[in-house]
Amino acid sequence: YSAPREYVNDISMFLEFKNNLWIMTSSSDKEKGILIDVYNFEGQYIDKFYLKFHEAIDPISLGNRPMTISGDNLFMLVRNDDETYSIKKFLIENKNQ
Repeated sequence: YSAPREYVNDISMFLEFKNNLWIMTSSSDKEKGILIDVYNFEGQYIDKFYLKFHEAIDPISLGNRPMTISGDNLFMLVRNDDETYSIKKFLIENKNQ
């Protein structure tokens, strides 16, 4: 039995991308994706954006998924329909360019 959570951690994961720190938050929007806050390594706030995945991903459980960034790709452990696991590769695209 898992009791309903009244509060959740606002920060689910830290990732480094192009000399910035991405902080994945628990905030999400079904259309936009998961809210990411961006800081430099001096701790200064740079920007925020939504990271959209091709599938619905629960931002609260996101912190329990192993993932890393290499180059312009994000690699994440995903559960398949047959209950096996795979590593999925996502291309990080900047829609503003």
